[in-house]
Amino acid sequence: MNFIEKTQRYIRHMNIVDFALLKICLASMGTILGISMPKKHKKKVAIGAGVIFALTYAPLMAKFLDHMINNADRTD
Repeated sequence: MNFIEKTQRYIRHMNIVDFALLKICLASMGTILGISMPKKHKKKVAIGAGVIFALTYAPLMAKFLDHMINNADRTD
């Protein structure tokens, strides 16, 4: 079993609180990295982070909204 398979297996056992804690942890790490960034590089890093955010957030929300709309009646 490789790293990706083990990670997917672990994620299946996570609940919403675990995901929230993970997101808070990653946001905090991003804040720490942002604060420690030299001033002359902050604008470039902010632009890069914005692009990455947009490219990753859009498909995640599209998938989430599709699930919420198309599975509104299901009770799993």
